[in-house]
Amino acid sequence: MKYNFLILGGGTAGYITALMVKAAYPEKSVAIIKSDKIGIIGVGEGSTKEFTSFINFIGVKPYDILKHTGATFKSGIFFNGWSDKEFLHTRSVFHDQNWLRTKPYYLFHIGNDLSDSFSQLPLSDQCYFENKFYPNFLERPNQSPVNQYHFDTFKLNDYFYKLARERDIHVFDDHIVKINETEQINFIQGEKKYLADFYFDCTGFKRLLNKSDWKSYSHKLICNKAVAFQTEKMNQYNAWTLAKKYKGGWKWRIPTQDRTGNGVVYNDLLIDDDIKQLIDQGKREFNFYPGRLEKIWNKNCLSVGLSAMFVEPLEATSIGSTINQVFMFLNLYHDNNNQEIYNYSVNKVFDQLVEFIQLHYLNSELNGEISSELNDKLRKWKNNLPKDEDVNVPYGLFESGNYIEVLYGLNYFNVDLIKNVFENLPVNLKNKVVKDTEEFIAFNDKSPKIGHKEAIDLILKYY
Repeated sequence: MKYNFLILGGGTAGYITALMVKAAYPEKSVAIIKSDKIGIIGVGEGSTKEFTSFINFIGVKPYDILKHTGATFKSGIFFNGWSDKEFLHTRSVFHDQNWLRTKPYYLFHIGNDLSDSFSQLPLSDQCYFENKFYPNFLERPNQSPVNQYHFDTFKLNDYFYKLARERDIHVFDDHIVKINETEQINFIQGEKKYLADFYFDCTGFKRLLNKSDWKSYSHKLICNKAVAFQTEKMNQYNAWTLAKKYKGGWKWRIPTQDRTGNGVVYNDLLIDDDIKQLIDQGKREFNFYPGRLEKIWNKNCLSVGLSAMFVEPLEATSIGSTINQVFMFLNLYHDNNNQEIYNYSVNKVFDQLVEFIQLHYLNSELNGEISSELNDKLRKWKNNLPKDEDVNVPYGLFESGNYIEVLYGLNYFNVDLIKNVFENLPVNLKNKVVKDTEEFIAFNDKSPKIGHKEAIDLILKYY
């Protein structure tokens, strides 16, 4: 049988690709080839906001994710040790209101340093840091208090496998030994021969199908190794991923319902004894090769996920970029010159990922080579906040609000000049911002909240 779409690789990227393609083309045949001989990292993983777009697209409810994948809610990433203050990178809908090409609420909050009166974590709801949520979502299975999650990777893939089988996606367990290719891929050979009109390479770092050249970004992102390990589950789940900085690297901690995923990312030439003790806990070591393929869409093959590009685990971009890669493909598949447009666009997405990760390492020993373009932006942003047109990329993962919250957490801005920008706004707008902020603070103080673990326990019990 010749399939319309064939996915090689049964990890998260492979299942996401298959489920999205089948949702877009239910009439077409879709197959996955996986190998049970090849394992996955499986230490707990976090998503970005794109995961909500994905489950909406394939018709899965948020509560099903909690029920089947050991998931917990994720409000953002909590940074400890990256500057002289802790901060939570999350998207504040209230602060991110965009009027007159400015971010007036951000300007007011940053310029007037509202941390004492507003929260311990400027620009974020205090309840997130306290691992609490507003409870109005509990009776609405189609609604979630957040659009990001932590989950157990093994359970996530088992759930995706179940969905794939239910949706008439063929799943084969086979080990590929030959790829027949002339001008394009003709077939791939395992115990059986597999033919398709179009192939997706979801084989991770092996990159078995797409033989395009690799473009290294190791000069920009200089962490080169990681270790990962699991620990017991938390008594109370954090509502965020922990990213704690050490000399020469940082560690992550991701809570799921049944266990806690941990890891350390580092440059092996820069670490000190403190982080070495953490590294020694790791059961497996991974080498990092930040970069991307020159041609992510190459002839009749598209690389997706780690087989296409890799930055590093900071900000948990892997699943989100995988999802947006497939959305971009689905929008371009039948367009003329689609490969050229796709590769140009996806390279822009990757460059933004690199740029955003680099921001976190400003003024640290892990700061890689900064491009002249980013240096120009940083000089401008010192005295004024990033604007949408400075950073927005079609299918990109991050917007100006993300940049603002990270740079503010790193104490990057000239606060006095930011305050002057706010003071030069129209009077009516300034008055509204002040009034709305006061009302928002009062709402936060008075509104009932529910603990993270308590909320999940209720959902699992009654849903």
